[in-house]
Amino acid sequence: TQEELSKKLGVSRSNIAAYETGANMPDIFMVQKIASCFGITVDQLLMATDQLNDCQYTIKDFFATKQDISHFTVDILFPIVDSEEALRDTLFKEAYIKHRKEFVPIKKVTSCKNLFDIFDIYVESWNRNNTIESIANMAGILLYIYTAAFCDSKKDDEVSAIERTGIANGATVKKYYVGELEKQDKERNENKRGFIVANQENFLKMLYRLRASNKHKELAEYYHALAYLIGFFDNEYGIALNRFVAAELMKYYREMGNKYAILFMVEVEKFFKASMS
Repeated sequence: TQEELSKKLGVSRSNIAAYETGANMPDIFMVQKIASCFGITVDQLLMATDQLNDCQYTIKDFFATKQDISHFTVDILFPIVDSEEALRDTLFKEAYIKHRKEFVPIKKVTSCKNLFDIFDIYVESWNRNNTIESIANMAGILLYIYTAAFCDSKKDDEVSAIERTGIANGATVKKYYVGELEKQDKERNENKRGFIVANQENFLKMLYRLRASNKHKELAEYYHALAYLIGFFDNEYGIALNRFVAAELMKYYREMGNKYAILFMVEVEKFFKASMS
């Protein structure tokens, strides 16, 4: 019953009801607890076989034509990780508490000025105590800030269409003609590329350390795919090709049982169901 499950999980009965109706989504660690209660894997809990088959048809459409993940649940996109050992590090604990305080109320991607200060505390935690969870949360903050500042699916879809066909639609041509979009895009792209150049090397080092730790290897893989999706790599590929790479990586990681990729795919399914209703 809901009451029995709520006691085992240490949450209220109303939370269980919200999970069942889809009104609320449990975070990754709660999903693991629920799966453990029923004696099944996270994969089995989240994605039944027929859902996996449906997802294979929808994922390519999503990655090929959409980049707006700003409406996805924040703690699914950029999970905040911790451990008993990490929480014994006073610097990590300080950053972690502030981090959760910022993320929990907002649910969706938005501007968070305090994240820069939180990032710095995580940096100090890593430099002083080598707390690997600080690296994990720094990587998430970096991608979050980039997503909030630069990911605009409408603009990127216009650019992607021009990349594919060499032809802009009438509205886009008009905007360029009057110089508005050209000026905005130039400034936006300069800022975007500047952010990537300044942070890409450190981000890759973070992923390397996370993979090497084994403890957070799955998170490193997931962020690797997500970074391609949002365009957080300074490469010669266009938007469409980067999305294709993201799709293939996310599919592979999900099939290998990566819990973060699985939860992301659930968000994709929810997106499609909402768009068709």
